[in-house]
Amino acid sequence: RVLPSTIVGAISNSIFSKSFTISYDGVITATLDSSLITLSVDNDAKTVTVIIPEAYIISHEIDESSFVISGKNDNIFNPISNSDYTDICLSNNSKMEEKAISNGLYDKVYENAESEISDFLYEDELIAESYSINFIISRI
Repeated sequence: RVLPSTIVGAISNSIFSKSFTISYDGVITATLDSSLITLSVDNDAKTVTVIIPEAYIISHEIDESSFVISGKNDNIFNPISNSDYTDICLSNNSKMEEKAISNGLYDKVYENAESEISDFLYEDELIAESYSINFIISRI
C-alpha cells in the first residue's frame, strides 16, 4: 500500500476561468495473481526458477477527510462546484497510480512475493542446502 499526497490544480472553461488546488491523501493497493506463478527445477544446475506474473492495481481509495482546498479562484458566471472537485480527483487517479508505481509500489509487491516464495521453498531441506532460487517477473 502507498499513501500518496496529491496536489491537483486548475480547470479552465473558455473565457470564464476558474482554478483551485486540492491536496489529499489516498491509498493505492496492488497485488498479483498467485495462481499464475510457475516454477521449474533444473537439478543439474541446482536452481529453481520462479516466474511471477505482473502486478496490478486492485484499488485506489481517496481519504475524503484529508481534503484541503486552497487557491480557490472562481467567478460569478462560472463558480466552482462540487462536481469540479470530483472531476479533478477522478481524472488524476491514473496519474497518481503511475506515480505510486514509479515510487516502487509494484517493486514492493514483487519483493513480498519473492520473500514468501523463498521462505516456503527453503522449508525443504534439500532446496535450502543445495539450490538457488531465481525469480523472473513476467511482463505481459
